[in-house]
Amino acid sequence: MSAITIGIDEVGRGALAGPLVVGAVSLDGVEDRMHMAQELLSVMGRAELRDSKKLTKIQREKAFFFLKNKIIWAIGEVDPEEIDHLGLTSAVSLATERAFESLEKQGFTVSEVLADAGIVHPFEDTVPTQKIIKGDEKIMEITFASIMAKVWRDRIMQEQEIVYPDYGFAQHVGYGTFGHYRAIKSKGLTPLHRRLFVKLEE
Repeated sequence: MSAITIGIDEVGRGALAGPLVVGAVSLDGVEDRMHMAQELLSVMGRAELRDSKKLTKIQREKAFFFLKNKIIWAIGEVDPEEIDHLGLTSAVSLATERAFESLEKQGFTVSEVLADAGIVHPFEDTVPTQKIIKGDEKIMEITFASIMAKVWRDRIMQEQEIVYPDYGFAQHVGYGTFGHYRAIKSKGLTPLHRRLFVKLEE
């Protein structure tokens, strides 16, 4: 097992439907991080790295494609039923645990965690952890974790458009837009919806 430092970030905390996803990224083994970052910015057509939510869909997809074979990364998912059962904080912790497990299957053990502020994980007592306010805008590992998690989750939700074509999942990816609420009121909840977050009027 190789020990690595990872950055983690979550995506989907505030969505009405779909999974909560935690991305974990390590840049250990990248010889020139700044050069890679400059290459990525050139690919995206941007002047600075930013949290995934502040990038366009096209920029995120380009970043994902550029990064996926250049970095160590993993994803942890928690489905809507688990979110309803556990609550958000525990769901984030479980998703992080699953990302750790995925890294372990790749042959890595986590020696340090860089986390966006507010994220909890189940190994905080045993793995040194730094929590950074706006870490997704300051720490490259966290920025990349945010991008990988966001693209991963968006793709999951876009695929659900085929299963549930009347809800607009390809557009809002599970978040609470006017059109999404209107679809819920008209057609009811799907198995993708979090009952903890949205309930139909009796």
